[in-house]
Amino acid sequence: MPFGYFASGGPGVLIDTVGDRPTITGDIAQRFGNNVVRAGATMEDTRLVVTSRLSGGEQYRSLFDGHLDRMRFVDGNCEEVAGAPCAYAAESELRTRTRYAAAYVEDTFSPNEDIRVDGGLRWELMWIGERLRFSDELSPRLA
Repeated sequence: MPFGYFASGGPGVLIDTVGDRPTITGDIAQRFGNNVVRAGATMEDTRLVVTSRLSGGEQYRSLFDGHLDRMRFVDGNCEEVAGAPCAYAAESELRTRTRYAAAYVEDTFSPNEDIRVDGGLRWELMWIGERLRFSDELSPRLA
C-alpha cells in the first residue's frame, strides 16, 4: 500500500465491561404535633471491571510505506529503548470501585398552614478508587 492508513491483526480492541451496584436504603418518619421528624441512611458499593484485548494478540498499523506500528498490552515495566525485551499481556484489566454512604436526620416544624421550617444534618462518605476519599463530611440543612 503506497499511502493511507491500514490496520491488520483482526478487528482491533475488544472490550468487555461488567458492573454491579448493590444498594440498601432505609427511611423512617414520625409526626409529633406540628413537627415531622425523619431519619434515613443509604449505602452503595459500585464495582466496574473493563477488560480489553486485541483479537489477534497485537495489531499492526501503518500510515505510510516504510512505517509499521505494533500495538500490544504491556505486562509490567518496559525500558524505553527500541528493541529492548518486554513482557506482553494478552489483555488489560481496569477495576474501579466506588463506595458511598449517607445518613441524615431532619425536622420539619409547621407553626401554621402557610409556614414550614425545615432543619437537619446530613453525613456523607464517598470513596472513589483507592486514592480519592471523602470521609465524615457533615452538611447542615436549613430551609
